[in-house]
Amino acid sequence: MDPILYHPIGTVISSFHQALRPEDMRGEQACLSLEPELSQATSALHVGQHIWVIYHLHQVEHKPNIISPGLFTRRINQRPNPIAVTLVQVVGVEGTHINVVGLDAVDGSPILDIKPYQTIWDVPPVIPQQIKSTRRAVIALTGGPGGGKSSLIEDLGQDPDWAGCFVALPEAVQYARFLGISPGEKLFQRAVVHLQIGLEGGLVQALGSTDPRPILCHRGSLDPIAFWRQRGWSEDEFYDWVGLSRQEHYQRYAGVIHLVTAADGVEREYTRWPQAHRPEEAGEAIQLDRWLAEAWGEHPHYYRLDNLAQNWEAKSRAARAILAELISES
Repeated sequence: MDPILYHPIGTVISSFHQALRPEDMRGEQACLSLEPELSQATSALHVGQHIWVIYHLHQVEHKPNIISPGLFTRRINQRPNPIAVTLVQVVGVEGTHINVVGLDAVDGSPILDIKPYQTIWDVPPVIPQQIKSTRRAVIALTGGPGGGKSSLIEDLGQDPDWAGCFVALPEAVQYARFLGISPGEKLFQRAVVHLQIGLEGGLVQALGSTDPRPILCHRGSLDPIAFWRQRGWSEDEFYDWVGLSRQEHYQRYAGVIHLVTAADGVEREYTRWPQAHRPEEAGEAIQLDRWLAEAWGEHPHYYRLDNLAQNWEAKSRAARAILAELISES
């Protein structure tokens, strides 16, 4: 096989000039000093994010023909190729200098690549038989203000055929309001996204493998994009800032049910503050609804329920029929 050539993208700046035990090194801060042309890439990173650092073990004497019996079961430096990978946490970003904790690389180590840690890819996989036995449907309810997301969850809870057969997850923005971050900051919408993901993950863990009930989410992780665009920020920047592609958002959900805002079609039924906890004018609600349709519309199991020629009872029945289908297919 022909040799493969890699070009470093930066170097490690560390107080360690020789390798010690990884547990002794990982408690200290280190800096990933990247090439200047990568400034746009580093600007998308944020404090608290976890990333994988792939680097070259430049101090290790390479002995490719010495293969130990425990090579693939131990984190030893003597590898077929002197490449290492470590999961670290970002504690600061200044231009192309990324300050991290958790790195066990020595000073001057050439950095080959950086990849984001994402639970959707990096949690341990399970065998197909386990997937089949523990699979649960996670379904997002989306739509502009006043579409009926809360009402649908209430209807399900009062329906003898549904009560106790699903778990409802409140919208994450209710918790984000206690963070002390202004909704006018980009950080607020990123916080909502990751709170949503964290709440979903925590609920899945709490239910465990013995409770297969579906999870019905009052908004999904992609919903903040509508409120992001409402601020005049670009859609492409949203994905960079949040660190997840549209497809990665889609993969979180077995289905998406879009309940169109009452402002679009039955404006007489659209209520605002103080009758309801929503400040948006009817026009604003319709625009948010359309941005959500654009965001979610290419999901393979996207269903849009509008308000034309049907009252709420009919809309709720249609949503329940879709839910039943999605759950049966999961």
